[in-house]
Amino acid sequence: MNTITLACDEGQFKCPTAAPTVSSDEVDSYNHHSSPPRSPRSSSPGLSESATTTSGSDAEEALTPDSKHSYRTGCAHILPHRSPTLSRSQRQRNRGSHPYRRTSPSFEEECLGSKLLGRPSNSDDSSESMSLRVKDVYTRQIEQLSPDSFRHAVHYKEAVRERKRMRMFTAAWELEETKRLRAFLQTTMVNSEMEFVAAEEESRWLLDMIVDRQKLKSVKADVRHVTAAYDRDKKSLHRADAELSLLKDSIIKAES
Repeated sequence: MNTITLACDEGQFKCPTAAPTVSSDEVDSYNHHSSPPRSPRSSSPGLSESATTTSGSDAEEALTPDSKHSYRTGCAHILPHRSPTLSRSQRQRNRGSHPYRRTSPSFEEECLGSKLLGRPSNSDDSSESMSLRVKDVYTRQIEQLSPDSFRHAVHYKEAVRERKRMRMFTAAWELEETKRLRAFLQTTMVNSEMEFVAAEEESRWLLDMIVDRQKLKSVKADVRHVTAAYDRDKKSLHRADAELSLLKDSIIKAES
């Protein structure tokens, strides 16, 4: 039987190059034994083949599932680790170049084209004037549209223009609303100022009244005190007059 030498990280192994033939004696021997005969595995494309080929007794050393170094054990580390550089170069070779491939627009051109087409996903700040470069990009974006898409794009831009026109009118009316509100607030401020002056005058009048009442209370208290003192003094005078009258009567009686 012809075999080939297979090289891997764990050593070299010999595998048959063709399926083995089974004789009738081996069939009879299989019928009298419980275990099936050993069958070698075919060589794998991932294994490296050597140029030397052996025959004869070397077939007895063929790899089997029951052998010490089976196919799976021997080939577990055969494939080398792929480096990022090799895989990237292989991808570049496999990619190639297509003769009819069209260069895709840059990210800036896509954003600018979508912005000029008025798509809602873009910001609506297209108030600057269109330069020559912008016009060229816009023209390229339009040329890529189909007739049906171009017609819908025109209808859409008309709606965008109408919306912007309405927004301009809304902003103008908001400005007018602010002006009229300012005039209204000025008139209310004048009325509020007049009301404040009236309230201040009323407050001053009330304060003066409170002060006057406090003064009247103090004057009344003084009058009552003075009146009481006058009554006491008057009674004391009457008593003194009565005592003096008694003394005069006593003197007159004594002389007579």
